[in-house]
Amino acid sequence: MGEIRGRYYVIEGTDGAGTTTQAEKLIRDLGRASLVEEPGGTPIGREIRKILKDTQLPRDPTTNLDLFTIARFELVQQVIRPNLDEGVNMVSDRNWFSSWAYQGFGEGLSLDYIYRKSQDYLGAFKWPDFSVIIDIPVEVSEERIKKDGRGPDYFESKGKDFFENVRQGYLNFSETYNIPVIDGTQNIDEVHDDIVDLIQQSHVKQSPTDIIICKHISY
Repeated sequence: MGEIRGRYYVIEGTDGAGTTTQAEKLIRDLGRASLVEEPGGTPIGREIRKILKDTQLPRDPTTNLDLFTIARFELVQQVIRPNLDEGVNMVSDRNWFSSWAYQGFGEGLSLDYIYRKSQDYLGAFKWPDFSVIIDIPVEVSEERIKKDGRGPDYFESKGKDFFENVRQGYLNFSETYNIPVIDGTQNIDEVHDDIVDLIQQSHVKQSPTDIIICKHISY
């Protein structure tokens, strides 16, 4: 009997939604699990991340999509695919859904073009075993970014209208592809519990022994 393949989980949402926090909490609840972030997770991905966040590098939205897509491709090839094949569950802080929202609704690129490019580069890895979008109002996003204490990056500095469009992009993606949305204005544990409940309801295409879920664990 062959080894059980790992499962691929994605936590999505706009800046300030708490995707990183929730991805970190989720890996503690999974059996064998590893966390990756986009863009990043590989040497070239980390270099691309620096470029994408640099406010001093103005560029065309198509360039942004190309950079994000290349970083995702390398992450799948170098990290996600090999770990899944070894039976490790992978939790990703974002994936190509972000480009639908940011490069599509935010920067005006064709949604069909974003879909086709993502399909060409990611193939079957375009769709995780489980994904969720954490939604927050733009005002909450702005407040959380300010509290972070660091200066806004390239995308965070684009202003309220841009992020209103990005938020609508995520909601559109949810409606188009039937991705669940969670209220990110709840406290951290409530958001986590909602994610856990959705995973249990969906069974994440796996047997119950593949995943160990606990609520409100202190670490």
